[in-house]
Amino acid sequence: RYIENNFIIQKGEQLDKMVYIVDGFVSIEERSSDDSRRGAGELCGEELLRWPFCLYFPHQKPLATESVKAIGFVKALALNASDLQSVSS
Repeated sequence: RYIENNFIIQKGEQLDKMVYIVDGFVSIEERSSDDSRRGAGELCGEELLRWPFCLYFPHQKPLATESVKAIGFVKALALNASDLQSVSS
């Protein structure tokens, strides 16, 4: 669960989770206004899914390519990098 204005993912930081938005909306910062919101049923941080196929797996997590911030109250399911790493090993 995230409250208004909480950063869920920050651009340039190591991506340690992917979130599936269950309820509410998030703002994608540094995007055009046409594609700056995501809501229920959409993903953020999906770059994490490619991580097990990278040469640097599992030593270096990928960097987030966008900042994601909660707009109001947001419920989300998370796939943590540590979970993905244990399944892929």
